[in-house]
Amino acid sequence: MSERREAILRDPQQAKQALDWLYAQAKPWLIAGHELVVTLGPKKQERRHVKHYHSLMNQIADQVGGDLADRDDAKRILISAFRMDTKDDDDLRKEWEAVGDLRMGRGLRGEVVLLGAQSRDFKAKLARAFIAWLYAFGAEHGVVFKAWDEVVDPETGEIA
Repeated sequence: MSERREAILRDPQQAKQALDWLYAQAKPWLIAGHELVVTLGPKKQERRHVKHYHSLMNQIADQVGGDLADRDDAKRILISAFRMDTKDDDDLRKEWEAVGDLRMGRGLRGEVVLLGAQSRDFKAKLARAFIAWLYAFGAEHGVVFKAWDEVVDPETGEIA
């Protein structure tokens, strides 16, 4: 069973309809003997935020180079710098507390591993702040960002 069902709950009436729909989707699988998992929690962030900040990080990596030349490295370095710059901000302190600590550890082969805070744990407020921070960081380092509609492949909707 590789199918996944998801419903965004926005208000009590719509939530009741969505949960009834989820039950209707689950019932045949349950009758067939499958076990299902239901998770309920606050929405973390919009998919558009994820695409936006990944596009910005990739553009920074491509244009700044140096320690940021590798896109995976750039992501970790930029998230760490963003955290250091904003962790004591009154407006973002609680957001960072919800994400958790960022720390370094030793990997199984003696390598240094970054542990803790990951962008997938950002709630919408922190994701928006990260996007604004990336624009500011890029401007300080001479990055010329493409317009948002230019970095999305019109055929696939994926980041170009």
